[in-house]
Amino acid sequence: MEYLDILDKNGNKTGEKKPRKEVHSKGYWHKGVHIWIINSNRELLVQRRSSNKDVYPNKLYISVAGHPISVKMKLIV
Repeated sequence: MEYLDILDKNGNKTGEKKPRKEVHSKGYWHKGVHIWIINSNRELLVQRRSSNKDVYPNKLYISVAGHPISVKMKLIV
């Protein structure tokens, strides 16, 4: 299961982590990543999203997007 960090309205982590589906369904603030591909003619590459997506299925969308997942890292020295 993919967990995302919950943010406050200023973009600061609250310390809460929630499943991605819950974050989207309840509208919690969270980080997202988008990569826009624009060619020399200033055309934007888009793709049609899968019908299996829980957010905007079958819609045109930018070429690459996702979420930084919440991970707990341990520093080994």
